[in-house]
Amino acid sequence: MENIISYFNSVGNSFVEFAWPMLIQSSILIIILLGLDMVLRRKVTAVIRYGIWMLVLVKLLLPPTLTSPTGLGYWMADKLPDVTPKEAIQLPGSPEVSLVDQLPAITPPETSFSPPAPPVAYREPAAPLPQDSLTSRTATPTTPLNWQATVFLVWSVGVITMVLLLLQRLIFVKGLISQSDDAGDPLSDALRRCRRQMGMRRRIILKLSPNATSPSVCGLFRPVILIPHGLIDKLTAPQLRAVLLHELAHIKRGDLWVSFIQTTLQILYFYNPLLWLANALIRKVREQAVDEMVLVAMGKQAEDYPNTLLNVSKLTFRRPALSLRLIGVVESKSALKTRIKHIVTRPIPKTAKLGIVGLLAIAITAAALLPMAKGKVNKIGFFDRKTLVNGLRLARKILAAPSFDDYRGAELNPGPDAQSDEEILV
Repeated sequence: MENIISYFNSVGNSFVEFAWPMLIQSSILIIILLGLDMVLRRKVTAVIRYGIWMLVLVKLLLPPTLTSPTGLGYWMADKLPDVTPKEAIQLPGSPEVSLVDQLPAITPPETSFSPPAPPVAYREPAAPLPQDSLTSRTATPTTPLNWQATVFLVWSVGVITMVLLLLQRLIFVKGLISQSDDAGDPLSDALRRCRRQMGMRRRIILKLSPNATSPSVCGLFRPVILIPHGLIDKLTAPQLRAVLLHELAHIKRGDLWVSFIQTTLQILYFYNPLLWLANALIRKVREQAVDEMVLVAMGKQAEDYPNTLLNVSKLTFRRPALSLRLIGVVESKSALKTRIKHIVTRPIPKTAKLGIVGLLAIAITAAALLPMAKGKVNKIGFFDRKTLVNGLRLARKILAAPSFDDYRGAELNPGPDAQSDEEILV
């Protein structure tokens, strides 16, 4: 039991050392991106905003110890939490610890001969000690669980619970697919024309579902578009084309995989409330980016797209739910209102691609915001100035000393002609 508790204490310490800086850094990044999104909302396309929001997911995949001279954290050492491991706080050669003092002392092996000990006279074995005495001598105090281990156990329970909910959702989606019917030739031909228009050669399965409440797409490796049975007869040909283009845009952009990464990271970092907000905003901006792609694909008929969204929402409306492989046309009333407002208040975009300017803007933002670990301006390469000087001084003394004993004597008695730091660096 003692070993188990010690193991959980050790794992808890490691978990807190990672989770706490990640919580602070990701929260700071989300707050910065919230302000940046408010500034860029009316000035850039949704695909650029979506790319900037993707930095949140990238941040959660990177270690919190990441540092770079291009990052704000490198120059704001006093503003961000320390993520330096406790074992690396005192470097060899720091003023508190000398490099020589950390070297193990070398002692010559024993070579003198010792005569054998005289034989011991036989003695009667002592009487066995009482059981109470043995118990009192062998009993050791049990190490209690520290608060870090408690935090880790609570986090584990939360992750397991959310994974079980996710598995239930996966089973539900799989049931939707198995209970669906294959689409007929007219619908398959319409899907084929939409695929050709979107420039997609990948095989996409189209099925009619009696249980689906809205057009949606699912399947990471084999995408399947689900359309409710009752919706087919109520949509006109242009409206059906817009619905198919919308779902194909999700597949072409790789939104199913992004949704998978979102869900996984949300489970691992469920304790961060700002991440729930960021994921909701990512889903909203993603739908706006898909709408822009559909508008570009529809061309002259793009003006009818907002009416299609309204008709679909009236005919089949579903509540938002935790999903891994299911993305629908309409997810909520508030999101639909925001999307339609985004469409009608902005000119129809000429392209739905990110472009070189957008990629450059996202790369600059990533270089500035992703590395958040502390940095020191006086660093030389990967080492700070004091560590580098002590290392060079140590190397010179080792090379100049004829023996190890002479080297230790020179270190303990440096003498009046010892070189300064500037002379060592030169």
